[in-house]
Amino acid sequence: MREEIYLAPNANASELLKSLALHGRNCFNLRIVSAVELARIALMRCAVAVDEDFLSSKEETSFIFKAVNAIKENSGNSCYLKNPSYSDIREIKRAIRTLRSLVSCDNEANDHEANDKEDTFENEDSYLSSRLLKGTFREKNEFLIGVYRKYKELLVAENKLDTVALIRKAIERCSPLEANIDFHTLKEYPLSPLEQALIEKLSGKKVNDLKTDLKTLFKLKDSPLNIKSFKNCYGAANEVETILDDIYSGKKLDECTVALASDADYAQLFFDYALLYDIPVSFGCGIPIINSNPAKLLELYRKWASGGIFSPQALQNMLNSSVFNRSKLEELYPQKEENFSFGVLTEVLRGLRLTNDEEKNQTRQENFRKALADEEQEQNTLDDKLKDYQSLEKKKCCIPYLEILANELSLTPDEFIKKYAYIRKKSETESQRLLMSLDMVAQKMLCDELKLLKESGLDKNSDDLYKNALRLKVPLGASQSGHLHITGIDGALCAVRKNLYIAGLSASRYPGSPRQNYLILDNDLSQFGEEAEYLKANSIIEQKKNKLLNLVEIASSLKTDIFISFAGLNVSELKQENPSSLLYRLLRDCFGKELSAQALEKNIVKVKYFEPAISCSRKILEAYCEDRSIENSNNGKARDNTPKDKLDLSWALEKEYSPTALEKFFKCKRLFMFSKLLNLPEANEENIFEVIAATELGTLAHALMEQLANQKISEDKFLELAEKHFDRFLYSHPALIDHRVTTEKDQFLAMMTKAYQMDGNNRSKVILKEEDIRETHSTGIRLHGYPDRVEELEDGSVMVVDYKTSKKQSHKEDDIDTCLQILIYAYLLELHEHKVSEGEYRYLRLNKKIKCRYNEEMKKALEDRLNNFKQHILKADFPDVISESKIDSTIDKDKISDACKYCKYRKICTPAQGDEDDE
Repeated sequence: MREEIYLAPNANASELLKSLALHGRNCFNLRIVSAVELARIALMRCAVAVDEDFLSSKEETSFIFKAVNAIKENSGNSCYLKNPSYSDIREIKRAIRTLRSLVSCDNEANDHEANDKEDTFENEDSYLSSRLLKGTFREKNEFLIGVYRKYKELLVAENKLDTVALIRKAIERCSPLEANIDFHTLKEYPLSPLEQALIEKLSGKKVNDLKTDLKTLFKLKDSPLNIKSFKNCYGAANEVETILDDIYSGKKLDECTVALASDADYAQLFFDYALLYDIPVSFGCGIPIINSNPAKLLELYRKWASGGIFSPQALQNMLNSSVFNRSKLEELYPQKEENFSFGVLTEVLRGLRLTNDEEKNQTRQENFRKALADEEQEQNTLDDKLKDYQSLEKKKCCIPYLEILANELSLTPDEFIKKYAYIRKKSETESQRLLMSLDMVAQKMLCDELKLLKESGLDKNSDDLYKNALRLKVPLGASQSGHLHITGIDGALCAVRKNLYIAGLSASRYPGSPRQNYLILDNDLSQFGEEAEYLKANSIIEQKKNKLLNLVEIASSLKTDIFISFAGLNVSELKQENPSSLLYRLLRDCFGKELSAQALEKNIVKVKYFEPAISCSRKILEAYCEDRSIENSNNGKARDNTPKDKLDLSWALEKEYSPTALEKFFKCKRLFMFSKLLNLPEANEENIFEVIAATELGTLAHALMEQLANQKISEDKFLELAEKHFDRFLYSHPALIDHRVTTEKDQFLAMMTKAYQMDGNNRSKVILKEEDIRETHSTGIRLHGYPDRVEELEDGSVMVVDYKTSKKQSHKEDDIDTCLQILIYAYLLELHEHKVSEGEYRYLRLNKKIKCRYNEEMKKALEDRLNNFKQHILKADFPDVISESKIDSTIDKDKISDACKYCKYRKICTPAQGDEDDE
């Protein structure tokens, strides 16, 4: 029995063979191959040895990248593409492969009649350059020729053979194989001149004598179109629901194929519905890779690493994500010590700003150890060191963990994804099996892609690198028994079943508008004659049209029931969509070629939004949209609309409140509720370019002022100490932009100079510094706080001191509203048998002091404020400051706008959002 070989580039051979067998075609000794597969068969059967190593398609990208880099280095700023992206590299690879496939042996022979012994590459080079340089944009074409020449040099230097060279070797070295094989081509899969030359050489016949089509392959006769319905759906999601509803109305899943005219959106929708309703599906068209855990981890890695920013918040988001396999990291951690705290580790990690560069990470770890050693040495000279000693010990316990993290973060992106992507491995349901397959395939695809890019020499922190990897699509294999098969129009040609659903036939989606390739323009292709016509923009559109018409024709001949649909509304843009011109053509083929468009549209069924019976909840939504209510069955009794008791927040009075928390309450009661009662995390608005945050600067200044208390130290020594503290901070909090450090450091030292002068001229005895005091006020409100300093005055009374490092004064003398913090400290100290006479805010930057007396009048004002606080708690009344200002005329309306603008909860507070919009 003779062997049959069909040369069909881009055809899904396994699916096509399955379909042939399903419809009774004998597939014994029948092969459907690509040109590369055919070349391999020929070389093997003709016993031709291939001495070169084969270059895969992925490795080809790497070689093209190296070639482009070489051109850039030689050309400098005159290079056509000065900063080519990874997308450009891929397009250049496709362009060069396409151009080389237009060069057949006949072309070369015509151009090189005088010298038959010229090297194949030389002939190919000469033919390409002679044609391309006649194109419109000479600079572009010279660039392409230059990349091609450098690429072929790399192939020769590394003894590599790519796909085009392999086909060419088969053409040159193999003898015809027609004695035992019948060769065929399929008109649905056009051949390049190089592919035509291959099959002509192996068959000994002209390509036109070998041409057949799928209908002949299936042994079919012409039949009228078997289209059962045309449907106009209310958006793409409604179209998917309509198809699923129809399939589940009595059809078997594995007897249905869905052909997507546009797989960009529809594949994602089918994937989402498959997960939602646990539908067994197989995807021939591929699922966006971003649905997988490895891709989600890579996206988090990209946000952390791209551009060399290495945001601490982005790193924390990645390590805390559900797609990061923490168990792999925890296996490396040492046994937990008593003083170790993951909270401290998180804070240290945020400051240290680890990168994916091993050398930088080592330097930062060394600096961190040095900072701890300096801090320990300094603490040994202090009298009161218990609290700081405990903090230091907790930091030291983090060192082994930091070493492990630094090593793991230094892994290459492909190694990191391979090791730490969490692969979902449950398989009890169809959804779980789908997700497991997706994660496993996606992980391999991403690792292969990233490894290839690493070998190409691309910067591993390039944003373009990751974005292109994240645009990949994951094919989840062949059609399976018991599964609905989702594929594109091309794939459906090879996977025709009993029922065929063609989705997405709107005018904007299929067949689309002609678009020229920006690297190979139609004018360039014209230089290669008629053999390149199939690659031109208009020809590609015509091929797309023919594929759909062929699919419908073949499916009808196979007695397949065909269902065609399109989304008549673009839901995202709220605009009407017209059906594709091909849909009207099919309508005319079914109902009469003379009918007008208006008459044809009567045969298109309009599907209402809630019509597909995909879920029970659709009826509730449908009733709501039609303003229908659901009758309430309450045994004939009227519904009790009596308002329920207000929320009981008496538990909130059991909590302790700091002066800062109470200041937050009087600033905006809604803000207090979000922060202190609901404990909602504040939106993290990280400033990655900041050398030192305001809060950290304040902590640094407070620590220095604490050391200055009751100590005799010269100004020079104090500033030396301040500089040392600042440098130590930078060791554990390296700045992103080095040149900003000097400015920030100078400003800090200038502030501490003023602080020393302000404090040095007042040598009152310090009796208390940074100690927690806890008491209950007479109103029942529990208070606690850490006064910065308590100084003893000459008359025996004490003064509460609070340091401020802000650049703007916000306190007023003897003002209860702005001096609330100091008054609360004064009250707490008074209960601890201290005679308090006054308080003082000291602005270190401004070299300014704001006094606040503490007398009976202030005590009464404080009591009134705390009673007000208590009543709002008991009433669960927390209005926002904007609403409150409309009632209370005493609120300073000038400050409200800024308060809301910079509030961390503004995105969830309606009045704040409104105020932001107004601005």
